[in-house]
Amino acid sequence: MGISRLVACLLVLGCLAARAQDEEDDSTPSSSIEAPVTEADNRLCVTVHGEADAVASGVAFEFLIRGEGESGNEAQHECEKKLRKLLKGMPEAAPVTTLARVEVEAGKTVEMAGFIVKHVPNQNPSFVKDAGATCGGRFFIKVDFKDAPEPLARKRLAQVLDKLGENAITGAEDDVDIIDARMIVDVDRLRQKAYSEAIEKAKKRGEALARLSQRRLGKMTVLRELRWTCNDDQKQFGSSYWNVVFPMRGDHWFATLQVHFDVELAVEFELD
Repeated sequence: MGISRLVACLLVLGCLAARAQDEEDDSTPSSSIEAPVTEADNRLCVTVHGEADAVASGVAFEFLIRGEGESGNEAQHECEKKLRKLLKGMPEAAPVTTLARVEVEAGKTVEMAGFIVKHVPNQNPSFVKDAGATCGGRFFIKVDFKDAPEPLARKRLAQVLDKLGENAITGAEDDVDIIDARMIVDVDRLRQKAYSEAIEKAKKRGEALARLSQRRLGKMTVLRELRWTCNDDQKQFGSSYWNVVFPMRGDHWFATLQVHFDVELAVEFELD
């Protein structure tokens, strides 16, 4: 009986010693120990947008005029005849204002193709190639209204578009396309204005975040442009004249004189 008690006491003492050893070997740090400060803890990065708007000082259109025929000479003759007709028919006898200048010019070069394109509605693709020849030439129209008030500029632009319609240039024909509609504006100036707005937003947001962390905002160290958009130059090969006159009828060039520039920046600051 005495031996049994002795063995039991030894077993209990062994368990207590093992438990004490486990507690000594536990190397898990206390929650009160702080992690070392890294370089990233002294930087703050924010993403901001900047915008700028301006009224265009003009609009420039580029058309592709196509002449077709059984031979290359016949197609070129047809194209040149259309271009001469446009140069003669576009000037206005009584423009709504002389403050908006209109310049018309035919391109110096032509492009030849050994086929004729025929449009086929309700079919994919919506065209087929036929025998013959095609001659394509450029026709440029620039409406400069930087000296005209905006309402008057819009009337002059509408008058030019109507004149195009009178000359059978609407974009709805098989042989005419609007391939470029560009609003004339100083894009670099818009970019600078949008940048300034974005950086000012970045400083205000950075100062607010620094105060929340009980720090002070330091100098700006990194400025990176993530993306930018501007609606001044909208190339739409094959877009219709009706998208210019009635912009709600399509998703191509919008008949507006307002140019909008948007930029997204990533800005990084030091934290003091």
